[in-house]
Amino acid sequence: MYIVGITGASGSLIGIRMIEKLLGLGLETGVVVSNDGYKTISHELNSNANIIEIVKNKLPKANLSLLIEFSIDDFFCSPATGNSNWQALIIAPCSMNTLSAIACGCSDNLIKRAASVALKENRKLILIPRESPLSLINIKSMLAVKEAGGNIVLPVPEFYTFPKTIDDVVDSVVNRSLRLLELETNQKSCFSK
Repeated sequence: MYIVGITGASGSLIGIRMIEKLLGLGLETGVVVSNDGYKTISHELNSNANIIEIVKNKLPKANLSLLIEFSIDDFFCSPATGNSNWQALIIAPCSMNTLSAIACGCSDNLIKRAASVALKENRKLILIPRESPLSLINIKSMLAVKEAGGNIVLPVPEFYTFPKTIDDVVDSVVNRSLRLLELETNQKSCFSK
Protein backbone atom coordinates (compact mmCIF):
# COMPACT_ATOMS: atom_id res chain seq x y z
CA MET A 1 0.00 0.00 0.00
CA TYR A 2 1.08 3.55 -0.77
CA ILE A 3 -0.21 6.21 1.60
CA VAL A 4 -0.95 9.81 0.66
CA GLY A 5 -1.23 12.39 3.42
CA ILE A 6 -2.91 15.71 2.61
CA THR A 7 -2.31 18.53 5.09
CA GLY A 8 -3.51 22.13 5.27
CA ALA A 9 -0.89 23.68 3.01
CA SER A 10 -2.03 25.08 -0.31
CA GLY A 11 -1.73 22.63 -3.18
CA SER A 12 -4.31 19.95 -2.44
CA LEU A 13 -4.39 19.21 -6.19
CA ILE A 14 -0.95 17.64 -5.80
CA GLY A 15 -2.24 15.09 -3.28
CA ILE A 16 -5.33 14.31 -5.32
CA ARG A 17 -3.23 13.91 -8.47
CA MET A 18 -0.90 11.56 -6.58
CA ILE A 19 -3.91 9.44 -5.57
CA GLU A 20 -5.07 9.43 -9.21
CA LYS A 21 -1.69 8.24 -10.49
CA LEU A 22 -1.31 5.52 -7.84
CA LEU A 23 -4.81 4.19 -8.54
CA GLY A 24 -4.08 4.36 -12.28
CA LEU A 25 -1.10 2.07 -11.67
CA GLY A 26 -3.42 -0.40 -9.94
CA LEU A 27 -1.82 0.17 -6.53
CA GLU A 28 -3.66 -0.04 -3.24
CA THR A 29 -3.71 3.52 -1.95
CA GLY A 30 -4.42 4.78 1.54
CA VAL A 31 -5.24 8.41 2.17
CA VAL A 32 -5.21 10.50 5.34
CA VAL A 33 -6.49 14.07 5.26
CA SER A 34 -5.89 16.40 8.20
CA ASN A 35 -8.65 18.68 9.43
CA ASP A 36 -6.88 21.67 7.91
CA GLY A 37 -6.33 19.61 4.76
CA TYR A 38 -10.09 19.30 4.37
CA LYS A 39 -10.46 23.06 4.89
CA THR A 40 -7.92 23.72 2.14
CA ILE A 41 -9.57 21.20 -0.19
CA SER A 42 -12.90 22.90 0.43
CA HIS A 43 -11.42 26.28 -0.48
CA GLU A 44 -9.25 25.21 -3.42
CA LEU A 45 -11.70 22.78 -5.03
CA ASN A 46 -14.89 24.47 -3.87
CA SER A 47 -16.08 21.14 -2.47
CA ASN A 48 -17.16 19.97 0.96
CA ALA A 49 -17.12 16.30 -0.06
CA ASN A 50 -14.86 13.76 1.63
CA ILE A 51 -11.78 12.57 -0.23
CA ILE A 52 -13.43 9.35 -1.48
CA GLU A 53 -16.27 11.37 -3.04
CA ILE A 54 -13.83 13.85 -4.58
CA VAL A 55 -11.81 11.04 -6.16
CA LYS A 56 -15.01 9.30 -7.29
CA ASN A 57 -16.26 12.51 -8.96
CA LYS A 58 -12.94 13.38 -10.58
CA LEU A 59 -12.06 9.80 -11.53
CA PRO A 60 -15.27 7.97 -12.44
CA LYS A 61 -13.30 5.06 -13.95
CA ALA A 62 -10.93 4.63 -10.99
CA ASN A 63 -10.94 1.34 -9.12
CA LEU A 64 -12.18 2.73 -5.79
CA SER A 65 -11.81 -0.69 -4.16
CA LEU A 66 -8.08 0.12 -4.08
CA LEU A 67 -8.67 3.35 -2.12
CA ILE A 68 -8.90 3.40 1.68
CA GLU A 69 -9.38 6.51 3.78
CA PHE A 70 -7.93 6.51 7.28
CA SER A 71 -9.06 8.92 9.98
CA ILE A 72 -6.50 11.51 11.07
CA ASP A 73 -6.84 10.40 14.70
CA ASP A 74 -6.86 6.60 14.15
CA PHE A 75 -3.71 5.21 15.76
CA PHE A 76 -4.92 1.62 15.44
CA CYS A 77 -4.83 1.37 11.63
CA SER A 78 -2.04 -0.04 9.47
CA PRO A 79 -0.17 3.24 8.70
CA ALA A 80 0.36 3.77 12.44
CA THR A 81 2.49 0.67 12.90
CA GLY A 82 5.65 -0.81 11.50
CA ASN A 83 4.06 -4.26 11.75
CA SER A 84 1.91 -3.66 8.67
CA ASN A 85 3.27 -3.96 5.16
CA TRP A 86 2.94 -0.60 3.44
CA GLN A 87 5.61 0.72 1.08
CA ALA A 88 5.69 4.51 1.20
CA LEU A 89 4.16 7.71 2.54
CA ILE A 90 3.83 10.80 0.38
CA ILE A 91 2.65 13.96 2.15
CA ALA A 92 1.33 16.23 -0.57
CA PRO A 93 1.09 19.02 0.25
CA CYS A 94 3.05 19.08 3.49
CA SER A 95 2.43 22.03 5.79
CA MET A 96 5.35 23.55 7.67
CA ASN A 97 3.59 22.47 10.89
CA THR A 98 3.70 18.85 9.72
CA LEU A 99 7.27 19.15 8.42
CA SER A 100 8.59 20.58 11.69
CA ALA A 101 6.69 18.00 13.75
CA ILE A 102 8.18 15.15 11.69
CA ALA A 103 11.65 16.71 12.01
CA CYS A 104 11.44 16.67 15.81
CA GLY A 105 9.63 13.33 16.16
CA CYS A 106 6.17 14.60 17.13
CA SER A 107 3.41 12.12 16.26
CA ASP A 108 0.15 13.70 17.40
CA ASN A 109 -1.90 12.68 14.34
CA LEU A 110 -1.85 9.77 11.89
CA ILE A 111 0.07 11.60 9.14
CA LYS A 112 2.88 12.48 11.53
CA ARG A 113 2.80 9.00 13.11
CA ALA A 114 3.02 7.32 9.69
CA ALA A 115 5.99 9.54 8.84
CA SER A 116 7.68 8.49 12.08
CA VAL A 117 7.02 4.84 11.21
CA ALA A 118 8.41 5.36 7.69
CA LEU A 119 11.64 6.82 9.08
CA LYS A 120 12.15 4.20 11.79
CA GLU A 121 11.36 1.32 9.39
CA ASN A 122 13.47 2.74 6.51
CA ARG A 123 10.46 3.06 4.23
CA LYS A 124 10.10 5.69 1.55
CA LEU A 125 8.95 9.07 2.82
CA ILE A 126 8.37 12.01 0.49
CA LEU A 127 7.32 15.43 1.73
CA ILE A 128 6.10 18.06 -0.72
CA PRO A 129 6.18 21.27 1.33
CA ARG A 130 4.35 24.25 -0.10
CA GLU A 131 5.86 27.38 1.39
CA SER A 132 7.91 30.28 0.10
CA PRO A 133 10.08 32.00 1.06
CA LEU A 134 11.61 29.51 3.46
CA SER A 135 12.75 30.51 6.93
CA LEU A 136 15.90 29.09 8.44
CA ILE A 137 13.67 26.98 10.71
CA ASN A 138 11.93 25.51 7.62
CA ILE A 139 15.29 24.72 6.01
CA LYS A 140 16.64 23.10 9.19
CA SER A 141 13.49 21.00 9.46
CA MET A 142 13.92 19.85 5.85
CA LEU A 143 17.55 19.01 6.58
CA ALA A 144 16.57 16.98 9.65
CA VAL A 145 14.02 14.97 7.64
CA LYS A 146 16.52 14.40 4.82
CA GLU A 147 19.22 13.29 7.28
CA ALA A 148 16.71 10.87 8.85
CA GLY A 149 16.05 9.25 5.45
CA GLY A 150 13.12 11.20 3.99
CA ASN A 151 12.97 13.06 0.70
CA ILE A 152 11.87 16.63 0.11
CA VAL A 153 10.30 17.48 -3.26
CA LEU A 154 9.61 21.16 -3.73
CA PRO A 155 6.65 21.89 -6.03
CA VAL A 156 8.80 23.82 -8.48
CA PRO A 157 7.89 23.86 -12.18
CA GLU A 158 10.22 22.34 -14.72
CA PHE A 159 10.33 25.31 -17.07
CA TYR A 160 12.34 23.40 -19.69
CA THR A 161 9.23 21.27 -20.33
CA PHE A 162 7.29 24.46 -21.18
CA PRO A 163 4.33 23.95 -18.81
CA LYS A 164 1.20 25.60 -20.12
CA THR A 165 -1.28 24.85 -17.34
CA ILE A 166 -1.41 24.29 -13.60
CA ASP A 167 -2.01 20.62 -14.46
CA ASP A 168 1.35 20.51 -16.24
CA VAL A 169 3.07 21.88 -13.13
CA VAL A 170 1.20 19.48 -10.81
CA ASP A 171 2.06 16.54 -13.08
CA SER A 172 5.76 17.42 -13.09
CA VAL A 173 5.85 17.47 -9.27
CA VAL A 174 3.90 14.22 -8.95
CA ASN A 175 5.96 12.46 -11.64
CA ARG A 176 9.20 13.54 -9.94
CA SER A 177 7.89 12.03 -6.69
CA LEU A 178 6.84 8.82 -8.41
CA ARG A 179 10.35 8.44 -9.86
CA LEU A 180 11.70 8.56 -6.29
CA LEU A 181 9.33 5.68 -5.55
CA GLU A 182 10.59 3.90 -8.68
CA LEU A 183 7.14 4.15 -10.23
CA GLU A 184 6.50 5.56 -13.69
CA THR A 185 3.31 6.75 -15.29
CA ASN A 186 2.35 8.81 -18.32
CA GLN A 187 -1.33 9.19 -17.45
CA LYS A 188 -3.10 12.38 -18.43
CA SER A 189 -4.52 14.37 -15.55
CA CYS A 190 -8.22 14.16 -14.74
CA PHE A 191 -8.07 17.95 -14.56
CA SER A 192 -6.86 18.30 -18.16
CA LYS A 193 -9.35 19.44 -20.74
